[in-house]
Amino acid sequence: MPPLWQWDQDIFRAIHVGLHRVWLDPLMVAITFTGLGYPQIAWLLLAIFRRKLDSRLLLGLIFGVAVALGFVEKSPLAFAAALLGSALVLVLRRPVAACALWALILSGALRIAVVPLVGRQRPSNFEFATPLEDIHGFSSFPSGHTTTTFAIATVVTWCCARTEESWLAWTTVAWACLVGFSRIYVGVHYPLDVIAGAAFGIGVGSALYWFWQSKGWFDQAMKPIERNLS
Repeated sequence: MPPLWQWDQDIFRAIHVGLHRVWLDPLMVAITFTGLGYPQIAWLLLAIFRRKLDSRLLLGLIFGVAVALGFVEKSPLAFAAALLGSALVLVLRRPVAACALWALILSGALRIAVVPLVGRQRPSNFEFATPLEDIHGFSSFPSGHTTTTFAIATVVTWCCARTEESWLAWTTVAWACLVGFSRIYVGVHYPLDVIAGAAFGIGVGSALYWFWQSKGWFDQAMKPIERNLS
């Protein structure tokens, strides 16, 4: 086995088996759920259209989406994660949320195109693996959850890092890293799958950011803080 693939397998085993804790399983599953495309799309759509909705209707939609996602995932932690996700993205300005949504869609499409070309078997097929998701087969590279999450985080970071909303940048980056880690922990992706997904997401997110900026579509969404450099 080539050294890189051996390293990949060894790190996967160290995280998936070595760091496994029963109490940590539901938390990791909830975090990995936030990397799914459909809750991310729901959150970003809420952020895009929130100003056109009555406040009571918006709150009802937020709660309804969280309940629906929790029911689909059969997990109260998924419900809680859905509420937190909604609270986070609703702070985004509309142009940022719209750009992030397109970054999610395009990065997800890129990932779908690459998967059959690589055809890498998932680590969940190892005899020693005890995956928390029933996902097997040859669709491991790159990680889709990581790809879309880093695409969103990249757009938010470019837009908010030098503004009064810089906390959003660090929060979304931390979220993306946790989602990537969770994909290894739950036993369905190798570290290289996650690294590649992050690279795809960062690339697409950056490209979309610069395109939107060149068109002037962000308006005042990224106005930098005036800093005293003296």
